[in-house]
Amino acid sequence: MHEFETFVYLDVEKTGSTFISRMLNQFAREECECQSHHRPLSASFEPHKFYFASVRDPLDSYLSLYSFGCQQSGKVYGHLRNRGLDDLYDGTLDGFSEWLRFLLRKKNAEALGDRYHRIAEGRICRLVGFQSYRYLRLAIPDPETLLEDCRSEDDIRRVYEAHKLPRYLVRHESFVEDLCALVSGPLAHAFPEQDAVLDYIRSTEPANASERVDAGGGFEISEKLKRKLGRREWLSAEVLGYGIQGGAEDDDES
Repeated sequence: MHEFETFVYLDVEKTGSTFISRMLNQFAREECECQSHHRPLSASFEPHKFYFASVRDPLDSYLSLYSFGCQQSGKVYGHLRNRGLDDLYDGTLDGFSEWLRFLLRKKNAEALGDRYHRIAEGRICRLVGFQSYRYLRLAIPDPETLLEDCRSEDDIRRVYEAHKLPRYLVRHESFVEDLCALVSGPLAHAFPEQDAVLDYIRSTEPANASERVDAGGGFEISEKLKRKLGRREWLSAEVLGYGIQGGAEDDDES
């Protein structure tokens, strides 16, 4: 979370958040009131401010997270290494597929961190996938309280619709275009040096980019695994518009 006088950036992990935070620090002409990376807002948030978030297709997010782990980096890599599972980070399609199956299984939520397995006495990790949870916990204020009574996917839908904060999304798939439109549109008042900030966005290399394991192609996961991904990440499909194909739960879903 990166809060300024009139707007707040909700910095979902692995969505270009480091780049956006650096851009805000360098070019925004408002006082930075709080900067706490990937931290949710409390119940005392200021509703009159303009909230925006950065988002990414869940499968692409998982591939980026896996690639980061193959460089022995990241919180998830650290959690899995401590459980003796770092051999999954071999950079192969088989390694990624097994790693993704592990992350998608509800019973493995404790290994992923971010209090994922604790929210609502462990119900939230059974109702929504890890990447969707990472978005959800930033997209609503005081998420642990608001999600405490959720017992179904419909409960999560109702909480999100009633309390969602983002009024604008910077999509990783159209990152430069969306960010330029943001700083020259809704946030133009905070960026008086328009030419400079737009040039920075268009010409600066991404920050903390992982060396992708799928850079050479050939990383096509099985249809069964795609269905599992779609089922677990239903929230990203519904509220963010990512075209994930869901389906019946698989036998190893627990």
